[in-house]
Amino acid sequence: MGRTAGRLIVVLLLAVFVLLALLMRTQNSASASGSVQFAPPDQREAVSLSPAQADHVLTEMRGLLTSVRDIQTAMAADDWNAVSAAAQAQGTGRGKRPPEGLRERQPPGFRQMSSGMRQQFDSLNLAAAQGDRSAANAALGQALNACVACHDSYRIEIAN
Repeated sequence: MGRTAGRLIVVLLLAVFVLLALLMRTQNSASASGSVQFAPPDQREAVSLSPAQADHVLTEMRGLLTSVRDIQTAMAADDWNAVSAAAQAQGTGRGKRPPEGLRERQPPGFRQMSSGMRQQFDSLNLAAAQGDRSAANAALGQALNACVACHDSYRIEIAN
């Protein structure tokens, strides 16, 4: 896969994430205001979180998008140290602790997808250490596949 194709894929995936976020926001505000909902009901499994837990999850998602952007920018410049740093920030050893009770509220499939995605960032970090563009692109693609699958399967719902 060429550089241009890889960048196009990432841009398209980011656009999908933005559209999903806007859709979620529109549906949540329509439900809260009691207005008529024209879209079919969201069939994804609800992950019911406290406001603090939801804020943590959404902040993590924004961090993932920022890292994907940074990875793409660094790969375009052949800056493998920056690719590695951005991948490490999202890998399994990132050292961030979730709010208390968050893990228990996440369905097993949600946790599995998250874990698999974090492992792909670890693979991306290893590929960056070797300067292996093909393996780095493959790992990034697999991480994004996990993101898309999770967004296709789950939605965040704020618990009362």
